[in-house]
Amino acid sequence: MRIVTINQNHVSRANQPILNSLGNSNKLPEATAYEYFNNILCVQVSWVLNSGMLKKPYYDQLVRRKVFKVVRKGGNGRTALIEYSSIRQDFKELIVSLAGNPETVSKMGVLEKYITPNYEAASFFTTYRKPNGKSLGQEKQEEYLTNALILDAIDLCVQKANETKRKVSGAKTKLWQNIADAVNELPLTKYQHSIPSNPRSIERLYKKYKSEGYGSLIHGQVDNDNRRKISGSVADWLLATYCLPNKPLVSMVTLLYNQERQKHGWPSLSESAVNLFLERPENKRIWFLARHGKEAYKNKYSHKLERDRSEWFPNAYWAIDGTKLDWIHYFDNASGMAAKLKMDPVFDVYSEKIIGYSISETEDHTDHFRALKMAVMNTSSRPFKLTYDNQSGHKSKRMQELYNGIVARSGGTHNPTRPYESSNPAEQIFNRFQQQVIGQFWFSDKQSVTVRDLDNKPNMDFVKANKHRLPSREELIKAWELAVKQWNEAIHPTQKVSRNEVYAQSAPYSEAIDSIEIMNLFWVNETQEITYKADGITLKIAGIKHSFEVYDSENSIDLHWRRYNVGRKFIVRYDPEALDDYVQLLEITDNGDKALVAMAQPKRKHQEIPVLMKDGDKALWHQDFKVRDEELKRDQLELAALLERTGITPERLIDEQELAIKMGGYIPKDERSESDSESIFLRL
Repeated sequence: MRIVTINQNHVSRANQPILNSLGNSNKLPEATAYEYFNNILCVQVSWVLNSGMLKKPYYDQLVRRKVFKVVRKGGNGRTALIEYSSIRQDFKELIVSLAGNPETVSKMGVLEKYITPNYEAASFFTTYRKPNGKSLGQEKQEEYLTNALILDAIDLCVQKANETKRKVSGAKTKLWQNIADAVNELPLTKYQHSIPSNPRSIERLYKKYKSEGYGSLIHGQVDNDNRRKISGSVADWLLATYCLPNKPLVSMVTLLYNQERQKHGWPSLSESAVNLFLERPENKRIWFLARHGKEAYKNKYSHKLERDRSEWFPNAYWAIDGTKLDWIHYFDNASGMAAKLKMDPVFDVYSEKIIGYSISETEDHTDHFRALKMAVMNTSSRPFKLTYDNQSGHKSKRMQELYNGIVARSGGTHNPTRPYESSNPAEQIFNRFQQQVIGQFWFSDKQSVTVRDLDNKPNMDFVKANKHRLPSREELIKAWELAVKQWNEAIHPTQKVSRNEVYAQSAPYSEAIDSIEIMNLFWVNETQEITYKADGITLKIAGIKHSFEVYDSENSIDLHWRRYNVGRKFIVRYDPEALDDYVQLLEITDNGDKALVAMAQPKRKHQEIPVLMKDGDKALWHQDFKVRDEELKRDQLELAALLERTGITPERLIDEQELAIKMGGYIPKDERSESDSESIFLRL
């Protein structure tokens, strides 16, 4: 074990409170008259002379007359020492009267002076995780760190004792007795340790610490045993088996493991131990990819960028999104009612105002033309950015030409949103429009009769009882116009004025479009726990959303943190007056304590309006954007390596099941061996 000296500036904030809790533990004690040397009680010559008890010439004379026995000469930084027992009684009494009783002195020369900070140990106990994924409590972290610091000090004392060439009978026994005395004399108010008091127990603990390191100090044999059991080939087998596409249950994996383990000499495992291992974040992301596929993996684990909307303005960003209108109207069919209309609204994303729309029973490029024509005529402006979904109508040559003509000539851009893009602004605004306005009309069919949430299902008994009062198609269009009016006149969720008023705000950038251009373009109609997710952690304060993310010392997204913590729940601690600085992420330990785990900074926002971009914005965007690909590649490689190591692959599963079916469930040993050989041959 070595004493590690690390610059305090490089130690994480999570470690610092533990080190600070020890106070000035690295501070040397004040000078004293007494000191133990090779287990011999001595008096420091410098103290004798400085105290005025003796003058230097008289001291030298007493040494020559052997009244004082010198056991260590001074010089080169050493303090000269005289053996206390060799001092004449009258001098002893004088020393005791001035310096106190020597029996109160620690036999190791005050162990406390050897205690120094160890930032490596602090980091180890802060980041340590039990098999259930929980961190150590704050008190336990401090206890284990204090134990490590004391054992480091003992190590220095042992080294110092071993450096002396003097051989003393029974020295080893005296050494550990002296160490035990020194440990027991440490003030518990300052050093809340759990080092045993018995010399032999201290020696055993010291040797274990030297051979096994910091982990040897952590109590809880079950935790340590499980961690040792589930590693190497055992861990690979469990993870690879759970990754199989037939999605075996944990109970089945445990059963198969306990059947397989005897062939390899593996230890027995309980279902709960297997489950805890599989639920570790670094393991879960691997089997989640294997069991549920790339798309599900991306939805859960892909890193997401945060839009910087602080500098947006009216007509900076338009979005068009067509979908079914969730209203039932009178229809001439057997049931007398239907919900066949579709809406195609255009939103100004900054104000959330609906600036144009189309209502019809279709959703093709002509509907997009009509909606955008209304938007341009109502605003007489060009957007600097326009997005739409991946529907074929948007990608047609005619629509692409229209989009090229609509967007601002100076820096304008348009593009389809990516499939399953969770940050699609039109989707987000539209969902609230559906819930807050569309869903409030009595003839709304809510989100469908097939959804699970009862509040999102229509009361069909009520609707059927009043179907004779359902609006006609024409009346439904008038109701839609009312709904748009209500939405636009409603209060904006963050700016506390109506959406119409937000849209009317002055803009730092604008590009008008005149009537001639419109005609040319549209000549043809058209303080619970919060989960750290793939996009960071989010909380609402006073109705405002705040997003945070853990960055490393280079101010890059911390991939190591994300690997082990995406999907983990945390308590967020914050200063309401300093939300632009950082928040603390705390974990609830087994005994209910809250342990500091990390600091999360405000999530970096990216500007995607080109005209608003500053120097370095594009490079920073690329840096954060590539995180999703780096993580996917890393986990794919780990999955592939796992399958390669174990040979437990989907192909092997298929081969084994086909053979079992062929043999009626009984596979002779030689055929099983031959099958395994063929399977291996096919994998080469």
